[in-house]
Amino acid sequence: MLETFPTEAPFRINQVMASPLLMGFLFAVQLALAAAATVAIRRRSQFGWWLAICSLLGLTALFFSLASWGTSDIAKLNFYFDPVRETGPPLQALLPFEPFWWSLAPLIIQLPYRMAAVQGLIVAGFAAVPVLLSRSWNLQVWAGWWLLLLCTSPILRGFFQNSHSRQAFATLLAVPLFLWGIGVVRGKALWVMGSALLSTGVHLTALPTLVLAGLPALRLVQWQRLARRKTCWLLVSVLVLILVVLLSPLLTKLNAYGGGGFFSSYPIKTDVLRVQFLLVGTVAVVCLKQRHSWREFLDEQEGCCLLLYLGCYVTIQASLFWHFFPQITFRLGDTVGIFLLLSFLAWLRRRQALFMVLPLLVFSLLAWGDRVVWPEGLNCGSDDDFLCIPDRWPWSIDYVIR
Repeated sequence: MLETFPTEAPFRINQVMASPLLMGFLFAVQLALAAAATVAIRRRSQFGWWLAICSLLGLTALFFSLASWGTSDIAKLNFYFDPVRETGPPLQALLPFEPFWWSLAPLIIQLPYRMAAVQGLIVAGFAAVPVLLSRSWNLQVWAGWWLLLLCTSPILRGFFQNSHSRQAFATLLAVPLFLWGIGVVRGKALWVMGSALLSTGVHLTALPTLVLAGLPALRLVQWQRLARRKTCWLLVSVLVLILVVLLSPLLTKLNAYGGGGFFSSYPIKTDVLRVQFLLVGTVAVVCLKQRHSWREFLDEQEGCCLLLYLGCYVTIQASLFWHFFPQITFRLGDTVGIFLLLSFLAWLRRRQALFMVLPLLVFSLLAWGDRVVWPEGLNCGSDDDFLCIPDRWPWSIDYVIR
């Protein structure tokens, strides 16, 4: 067993392999299940739809569990959680202010492939969001395709392909607050608040994530009426307490990020820019076709949110391009990206232009299929990367070595 974790990649140097044929087959089955869900709902078969969607969610969890095995973060967390590790800092020191993971560590080590399985479940959780939205909006025919749009989008590479599991889960827990803010979720305030509070124990980026998720609510909330409620002041008190407790470690973390030289320039890569072009182009075409004015666009909550998160994402890209604290800003790229994509779907639904999602969907599926079936530069065992899958069954993995 390694006494200390290596300081440089690769971290996953054994028990790993590349298998484009297997992963390509799993992706093909995902496409088939999405199509099956569409056919089932058109035939008014709720059982068939549920069977196809549940199978698609399960297969999505399996796909990303296998594909994330060879990534650096998964290898590192499997090392941190390993009970055999007797030396080095305790888990509380390695993951400070993240009690969620401290408490779940004994359970995680019982899962097949450990943290890789957690990553698969987190991605399946994100995939469930558009499915639930499709049911809420009575648009179940789109459920499978929206799911695939989210999971294959180049704009969410950090969460889904680089396996930033802890931050991704904190963002997933902030999604109910975002949906409440854009008016999709009505009532259920306790669930929204509970999910938001839980996220603060998952990752330190939960604080800026909750701020981003709550921005749409600033336009909807009737502040004078809300201020008269005791529950409002109780919530404010809890939020202030959390801020006092986590602000200092968050600033310390940001200072450490700012002092380091590492940042990812992926948000300004070609595929991401193409996604933005298609998204903006789709919005422009819909507005022109429906003679939808700029004022009307901003009057809609969904349109305002779409513009807000697009502006946030462009700001992050500008900081990367001009090197203005890119070590900090790039870490919020996927968080803003998920809110941007969900705002886009909500706006298309408001404008009754759902078929206009097809250009973005087709591009994402083609780019994803190309990466899965014909991966370039994949060198499993010599370089940590997505799509480097385990080379043996879970019960044959030797976690004592890396």
